[in-house]
Amino acid sequence: MNKPVNTLKETKKDAGKRRDTGRKIARGTHMILDGAFFSRHGNGWLKVFFVLALLGLFYISNNYLAEKKIRKIEKINRHIKELKFDFVQTRASLMEISRPSVVAERLNKYGIKPLTQPPEKIFLKTKNQPK
Repeated sequence: MNKPVNTLKETKKDAGKRRDTGRKIARGTHMILDGAFFSRHGNGWLKVFFVLALLGLFYISNNYLAEKKIRKIEKINRHIKELKFDFVQTRASLMEISRPSVVAERLNKYGIKPLTQPPEKIFLKTKNQPK
């Protein structure tokens, strides 16, 4: 016989294989969850040892990653403290140079002196304005 032209359709043989594969996965998952996986065929202790070794590796890697993140957080906190100190220092120097006496002293070089009398208001009279 000729092979079927449409390759997308499943044959009866392929459908049975898929069901068997699904059953094997389900059976294996059930064995792991049930605990029968560890004591099957007399080599249960070996499987237990491998599972415990895998858990130990997971614990070590998790601890390493946590310490790495802690170091990064500490580095960022130190940088934030330095920036806060810079901010306080800059603000203090700005307040120092913006005092009226310091400003008057600096402007004295250019011939600008501080006012000795208060400023006067200038009023303009317009033609439409009532007296």
